[in-house]
Amino acid sequence: MHHPLPLLRRHGPEWGVGLLHKLLWILYDEAKRCKPDALVMTHTPNPYFAGVTDMIRLNDVNTGADVLAQMVHRAKVARAACPHLLIDTDNWPMPSLGAWREYTRLQPELGIPSLYFATHVDSGEALTPEDYALVRAAWDRHRKGTKA
Repeated sequence: MHHPLPLLRRHGPEWGVGLLHKLLWILYDEAKRCKPDALVMTHTPNPYFAGVTDMIRLNDVNTGADVLAQMVHRAKVARAACPHLLIDTDNWPMPSLGAWREYTRLQPELGIPSLYFATHVDSGEALTPEDYALVRAAWDRHRKGTKA
């Protein structure tokens, strides 16, 4: 059989998704061996990978689509696939400060709030003191397990 990438060699029977699982298992196993309370986060909302991760990241926001709708959908997929895992809500990039504010309010309902911005969002709009209060409120809601 002719291999499509003749310079690429594998060692062992794994290939494709199976090889990715083995890689993640090695990383997960070593992280836990070195630090038993390590938090391993992956981008693998699939039951096949549930044993090699602690947290699913919802991934980068598509700024050309409705932020809330896409992130709610992603969270539903992650929760359906791996109901016992933590969810990192992500929040980068953001099309506007208004979209960031809306999503920051929603994050505690989807999983663990994420904070990628310290002073400005991608559009260049500056965060205000009210925005920092919004972040604190989102984290308070998450810690208390309450919804908006």
